[in-house]
Amino acid sequence: MNQVIQFSEVQFKIILKDGSLFEVDGQMVEMFQQAYPRINVREELGKMVAWHFSNEAKRKTRRGIKRSINSWLNAAKPSVNQVGLSQRDHAKQTSIVERVSDLSWADGL
Repeated sequence: MNQVIQFSEVQFKIILKDGSLFEVDGQMVEMFQQAYPRINVREELGKMVAWHFSNEAKRKTRRGIKRSINSWLNAAKPSVNQVGLSQRDHAKQTSIVERVSDLSWADGL
């Protein structure tokens, strides 16, 4: 018997080096969310869409986009809300040096 693979709705479209689009469906989003439970995968994919739109010379190829997504998510910092900590608790658990040296707010500038 042939197994029918059902794809869920496209959630994100990332523009590639050749101008075509790589479609990220709901199943892929869910798979990445399970792999990176402390990361807001939807937020990070949204950032990737904007980055690829804005950086035409650095866009990825169809062959390399999945690896790029994985690398991007691996490098992403957990959001305070995803970790389940309040900002005050997060501040208690990190040193002043970590907080001062955190330049994640400058990503994409």
